[in-house]
Amino acid sequence: MKLKVNEIFKTFQGEGTNVGVPCTFLRLAMCNLHCKWCDPWYTWNVGKGEGIEERHGSKTVKIEDELH
Repeated sequence: MKLKVNEIFKTFQGEGTNVGVPCTFLRLAMCNLHCKWCDPWYTWNVGKGEGIEERHGSKTVKIEDELH
């Protein structure tokens, strides 16, 4: 199985018993659930990405611009 990756970044854990511990996050793209509270809209709000089209209350992004 291949996963579509939006970004990988180093940060600090912000929740639970590991608060403040350095960690690396892997943010995936193309989730079909569209949860506003979960991840930034650019990870799942894919469309034409021309700055005009809106879906789920946010401008869409081109998948080519977001996948790595």
